Amino acid sequence: LKTNFELTYRRAVKTRHRFGIAYTEEKVEDTIVKLNPSYFPSGVNKIRYPELYYTMSFHNVDYIPYPLKGFETIIGFSKKGFNQMVNVWEFNVLTGNYWQIFPKTYLGVNTAANLKLPFKQPFINTRLLGYNELAMQGYEYYVIDGVAGGCLKTTLSKQLFKFNVPFSISKHQT
Repeated sequence: LKTNFELTYRRAVKTRHRFGIAYTEEKVEDTIVKLNPSYFPSGVNKIRYPELYYTMSFHNVDYIPYPLKGFETIIGFSKKGFNQMVNVWEFNVLTGNYWQIFPKTYLGVNTAANLKLPFKQPFINTRLLGYNELAMQGYEYYVIDGVAGGCLKTTLSKQLFKFNVPFSISKHQT
C-alpha cells in the first residue's frame, strides 16, 4: 500500500517543483523472510514508514515527450522513515541534452544517477536500475539492486522520410 499527497508549484513555464508526503506499508510472506532474512530490517515480514520528498524539474526542450533540441533536468531527494526500521536519504538526478548535429540528424545524451544513504540498507531499499525512471532501453525486464549507481545513454536519430496522413472531420447536422 502506498498513498501520497503532493503539492505542485509552477511559477515559471519551464520549471516545476513538487513537494510531497507519502505513507508506505509493505508485507511479504514468512517464506521470503526465511529465504532472505535481510529483505526487511530486523527479519520482520511487514514494515510501515512515512516519506517526505521534493522534486524539481526543468524542461527547456522543443517537445517534452520526444525532445530533439534543448536541455532538461530532474533533481529529487527524499527521506524515507524516521527510525531504525527504515531510515533512508535518497538523492537522484536525471539530465538530457539534445542537439541538431546535421540537417534532420539529432544527438541526445541522457544521464541518470541515484544515491541512497547510509550505504548499508536492507534488501527492500536497494532498488536501483530498472525501477521508476532509472531504466535502460533493452533491459526493461531486468533490475539491478544497489545503493548508488547511474547510467549514460546516447541516442542518434535521423529523419529518413516524412509523410502526412490526411484527416478531416465533417460536421453532420441533424
